[in-house]
Amino acid sequence: MGEAVTWRRATAWIPRGRQLPPQVWAARHRWVVVILAVQAAAIPFYALYRGDSPGRAMALMVAPAAMAGLACWTRLPDRARGAVAAMGLMVVSGIVVVVSNGAIEAHFHYFVMIPIAALYQDWVPFGVAIGYVLVQHGIVGRLDPSAVYDHHDAQQHPWLWAGVHAGYMTAACLAAVANWTFHERSREVEGSLTAALHHQVHHDALTGLPNRTLFLQRLDRQLEDSPAPAGPPTVLMLDLDGFKDVNDTYGHHFGDLLLVQVARLLLDSMGEEDTVTRLSGDEFAVLLATSGDLAGEQAADRMITALTEVFRIEEMEVDIEVSIGIATADPGDASAAVLRKADTAMYVAKQQRLGRTRFAEGHRQDTTTRLNLLATLRRALRSDEIVLHYQPQVSLTTGEVVGVEALARWQHPTRGLLAPSEFIPILERTSMSHAFTVHVLTTAVRQTRQWLDRGIRLPLAVNVSTRCLLDPDLVDVLTGLLRTTGVPGELVCVEITENSVVSDPERAMQALRAIRALGARVALDDYGTGYSSMAYLKMLPVDLLKVDHSLISDLVGGGQQDAVLVRSVIDLGHALGLQVVAEGVENAHVMVTLKKLGCDLAQGYHLSRPLTAPDLEVWLARRGAASRAGDAPAVLPA
Repeated sequence: MGEAVTWRRATAWIPRGRQLPPQVWAARHRWVVVILAVQAAAIPFYALYRGDSPGRAMALMVAPAAMAGLACWTRLPDRARGAVAAMGLMVVSGIVVVVSNGAIEAHFHYFVMIPIAALYQDWVPFGVAIGYVLVQHGIVGRLDPSAVYDHHDAQQHPWLWAGVHAGYMTAACLAAVANWTFHERSREVEGSLTAALHHQVHHDALTGLPNRTLFLQRLDRQLEDSPAPAGPPTVLMLDLDGFKDVNDTYGHHFGDLLLVQVARLLLDSMGEEDTVTRLSGDEFAVLLATSGDLAGEQAADRMITALTEVFRIEEMEVDIEVSIGIATADPGDASAAVLRKADTAMYVAKQQRLGRTRFAEGHRQDTTTRLNLLATLRRALRSDEIVLHYQPQVSLTTGEVVGVEALARWQHPTRGLLAPSEFIPILERTSMSHAFTVHVLTTAVRQTRQWLDRGIRLPLAVNVSTRCLLDPDLVDVLTGLLRTTGVPGELVCVEITENSVVSDPERAMQALRAIRALGARVALDDYGTGYSSMAYLKMLPVDLLKVDHSLISDLVGGGQQDAVLVRSVIDLGHALGLQVVAEGVENAHVMVTLKKLGCDLAQGYHLSRPLTAPDLEVWLARRGAASRAGDAPAVLPA
């Protein structure tokens, strides 16, 4: 092994003799042939100048001229054409020596022609040129010294002078080889840099997967070849559900390591001819070598199966889910259209928690509607189209109205009143969610001020999303609103979900403590869904626990197990010193059951639908009138 390494180092200066790129070789060969042809044409004039007869002068040019012509014959291999041209250069040198009667100065013509022959950077033409010189000086110079040398000493000692010329020739060859080696290494470095740059331009730096540019190039080629035997191309778009929470909770470095593992598993689950791509962030795409919806569904199932494992990263375990959209190109589709279809299907799969779904034309309409809604949301905020409705919360002990929850509605100019489910999920995926929350908070606090001015003291709750809770400006906004309106902090309640805390517990806790420092209360909404971790519940600085309507609705059948489950949540809240609010109370039976179970507050359609501020005031007045008349607290329709 050591001897092999030593030999490689010792011979590293020797060029490998790899043939030049075709265009470079052709350009150099053209110049060599031109040099040969010009010299062949000049030989008769030089011979005449040296006193030769015209006939001999013309005869001397025949061989090099023929070699120049043969070197232009394209049916010969390139290496053979180069060898013929190199031989022609050496023949010209030999003729120059002969015509000059062996003058020492004429031998320098060889030293000039050798570097020209080395322009091919190929051992065959270079070897031919050196071989000719060895024959000329080693054999002809020994057998007929007067034909090679023009002075007496050289003719008497031909081997000595052959050695002298060999030294000069060696120096010329070494210079040519050094130049040859330098250029060969330069091309290798340039080729490596070009390959590295090409890879960098077309691959993702983190995962090493092909990037969007290379993906679209390959998709374009498949579309151009379509209809191919494999059929029109099929594309899958994949997105990691909850990846932002991973980044927010554990940091971007952790998220990057997760993406690398996901990329490896995707590669392992796909075929060698499939193209697995990281488009951006946590979005991946796959271009299948096979076509059709069935192939797409089978590939999606393999991907889902591959990613169901628990990822272990830096002593932490993470479990993720994915949403996959499948789209097969239709006739006339461009690559962007196919990718857009897959993205649309992926969004549908994510929204409806389907895991995977194929693109359908109905999805396009849904996406168009979603994008149109998103485009007009900014205008809606500026134009006060986002309005609040208020749903009362009633004490199950006294029957009194103890507060209201502010619920946003969109008074769309053409589609009418839109429920939150039609625009809140879209909004929360954008940066507008903060502006939306500020608008809702501002409207709600100002409404509370108006009610105070009318003698109505009504605590009001507002929902705050995860992104807004973690926004450092939220507390400052609420502080400014309370200060400018003069509304007491205890009349405001901020409702959060447990997911808001899980994504970044430290920042969330700081925000919640700051909100409570203003005198405001905090409610944990939708308890019974999501993580529902008692460990977090114990640590959270909250005042109210809102039982999710999915648990409350199970009480309709009157099952003992459902009642036990709801009672356990109520008892847990009371044990932690929290008031418990039941959401989604739809009938009198559920309301009576909740009272027996010890629940504190209730809200739902059985009590009242969400009402505009004026309608709520009317509802309160009618309820108060019924109470003063001695009747039981009335359940009045909206």
